[in-house]
Amino acid sequence: MLGEHIRKMRKEKNLTLKDFARITELSPGYISQIERGLAEPSLTSLHRIAEALGIPAMLLLDNSPTEIVHFTPYDKQPLVTIPESDTVKYQICSVLPSSQFMPSSLLVKFFLKPHSQDCPSPISHDAEEILILTEGSITVHRMGDATEMHIGDTLIIPKDVPHVIFNDGDEEAVGYFIMTPAIWSLKS
Repeated sequence: MLGEHIRKMRKEKNLTLKDFARITELSPGYISQIERGLAEPSLTSLHRIAEALGIPAMLLLDNSPTEIVHFTPYDKQPLVTIPESDTVKYQICSVLPSSQFMPSSLLVKFFLKPHSQDCPSPISHDAEEILILTEGSITVHRMGDATEMHIGDTLIIPKDVPHVIFNDGDEEAVGYFIMTPAIWSLKS
């Protein structure tokens, strides 16, 4: 499997066996044996191969099936609200957790009504949050600090920092947030 993986990536880079051997400073025969599963590369060889492919060596050792695609069509992305607030809706853009896959990040699109806030009181979570605004304007309040955001602005909220989002404008505010690691509950 390792050899097949290396061959596939080498060919994706349009490198002949001879060119690849020259770049890695390994013999064409040795690389051919690795690609056919007849030889196991040393750590030094593995690092040279990874460097020539432009990837970290550990990715060559990853046995995860690359054919699995975690895809959620737009019309299947759930739209949810939280019981504490009727002013904000969240569209879960990430693939939801399952027995086959647990996402390590969570991507959510939010829709915040004009002249409202997302939650009645500040919330926090055990995840870093990256916020980007795509429509309208908002003010994010966190621990005595307020940051005004306009279209295209981004803000990072460190984990466990209580925060609340206000939309004082006359139009709906829309944006995205990414939480890493993915979390599925909030602390208020």
